[in-house]
Amino acid sequence: MRDGHLPPRVLGLVMEWAEMHQADLTENWTTISQTGTFKRIAPLV
Repeated sequence: MRDGHLPPRVLGLVMEWAEMHQADLTENWTTISQTGTFKRIAPLV
């Protein structure tokens, strides 16, 4: 694996997880920028 690249299977899993948790990611982005804290997001199981 080269720096900054993921194998296709792993990238697919990351994209699936991000799609499932879009609202949580957006909430965390806002909260981190305002308070520096974040909420844990469940892993892809």
